[in-house]
This record gives sequence, structure tokens and C-alpha cells, in this order.
Amino acid sequence: MVKPMTKTKFLERLGAELGIPPATLREEAPLNSFKAWDSMGHMSVLAMIDAELGCEVPPGALQKCKTVGDLVALVGSKLES
Repeated sequence: MVKPMTKTKFLERLGAELGIPPATLREEAPLNSFKAWDSMGHMSVLAMIDAELGCEVPPGALQKCKTVGDLVALVGSKLES
């Protein structure tokens, strides 16, 4: 069952998937500045989004995301205010 998720919780989960302390994630941060943002990181984040937000993101859409903010915007319609 998919539970509602806030933006803060999404950033916490993103940090956990990438091995990054959530407090250090800033929306303007380039995703490629994180060591774990590689093909395996992409798959991990896609799986987390699917499992926790209940939406499938085409891999091409994820590859277009350049910053943490781009990623938040990609799933923004699934996040609670």
C-alpha cells in the first residue's frame, strides 16, 4: 500500500537511497555531484519511487533530472504539501 509522502520525507528517502545525509540535500544540488548517482543509483531511486509513491517513472525522464529539485518536480504531483 502506498502511503502519502511529504517532500521532506521524499528527501529523507532519497538521501537513504544514495547514502547521503538528508540534511545535506539541497534542491539546487547537482545530482551528478553525488557519488552514488550512477546507473545503480538511478535504479534504486526508480524502485523507491515506484514502491513508495506508486508511480512509474520512465528511465529517460529520470536521466533528464539534473538537480535534486528536478527530481522533486518529477514526482511533485505525488507528494503531499
